[in-house]
Amino acid sequence: MRVITPNTSLWEGERAIVQYGARRLKVVETSFTQPGRKHVVGRAALGGVLAGPLGALGGAATSKAQPRNMVRTERKIVNNGALIFTDHRLLFVRSRNHFSPQSHLTIKYGEVSRALFTTRQFLQVRRMQLTLTFKNLRPEETFIIDGTEIDDAMAYYNGIVRFHNDRPDG
Repeated sequence: MRVITPNTSLWEGERAIVQYGARRLKVVETSFTQPGRKHVVGRAALGGVLAGPLGALGGAATSKAQPRNMVRTERKIVNNGALIFTDHRLLFVRSRNHFSPQSHLTIKYGEVSRALFTTRQFLQVRRMQLTLTFKNLRPEETFIIDGTEIDDAMAYYNGIVRFHNDRPDG
């Protein structure tokens, strides 16, 4: 198994496999109701044909309001730093120039119920988005990762998890 030397200290006996530049994201969903009018133009046109300009106003006024429930999803950067895949955990280490009360985030492989990797194009740069869902009720964690080997990120993750689960102490 490949081993690298990361920019941070690890647990005793822990080995780092790969490291990516990363941004930790917070996904914020906002629900709101958007007021709406149903068939305003059609009723106005029909009223105008039947009764002239006053009929158009009356037809538009009789349209039925149809409010719609909407959800807006925004992704906000919480931290910039590095995401390190080790043989025991995923480790996010924030960069020193980005203020945050939490400098390290540890995610043990056994806590993750799903890891979703999606490739995103941003301007001229391809980036990988990693969204982790947990077995307990902990909120999802989302990272955007950069690097020369982002296409291999899912293979690294799956190989490490398989190796971790095959170990007697895993």
